[in-house]
Amino acid sequence: MIAVIADDFTGAAEIGGIGLRHGLNVVIETEIIQQSNADLLIIATDTRSLKSGKPSEVLERITKQLMELNPDLIYKKVDSVLRGNISEELYSQMSVSGKLRSIIIAANPALSRIINNGIYYINGVPLEETNFSKDPEYLVFSSSVIEIVGGSHVHSCLSPDNSLPQKGLIIGDVTCQDDLIKWTERIDESTLPAGA
Repeated sequence: MIAVIADDFTGAAEIGGIGLRHGLNVVIETEIIQQSNADLLIIATDTRSLKSGKPSEVLERITKQLMELNPDLIYKKVDSVLRGNISEELYSQMSVSGKLRSIIIAANPALSRIINNGIYYINGVPLEETNFSKDPEYLVFSSSVIEIVGGSHVHSCLSPDNSLPQKGLIIGDVTCQDDLIKWTERIDESTLPAGA
């Protein structure tokens, strides 16, 4: 079984749709269910809009419960333009699961969303100059992914060919489909995969 923790129901439904297209038995819940024949179990936590501190509590509880189900992989679904409590949620999930680092892939070149040298672009326009800058809940003041996610909490923004640090949050530069493939090859037992 693959388990996904999504920070909102829309993201959970998006991942669920991908699973269905690949012929998986998909279950979307808001809490862990102990008995499931799901190939893909998605937990919609609704933590994106919670105040600081609360997402940690939710992620710790959900991650512990998921680990008891012994999934093959636990993936953290985040917002495509990095809104929410990303660093707090990932550090909580990493702490419980014993992962040392997380690779966050938010870009999607097929939708003209890329991250190049740590700057997020949509259709060639820096993120802070797009309509996302007017989001009433998450105003975007920067196109730097490190600043968006939380400067001091992000270890680095790297290209898929760079050496990886042993621990911390890593946001991946993605400018083309090949970059996405390269990043998937960088996931190992000590890494929590996360992305949009």
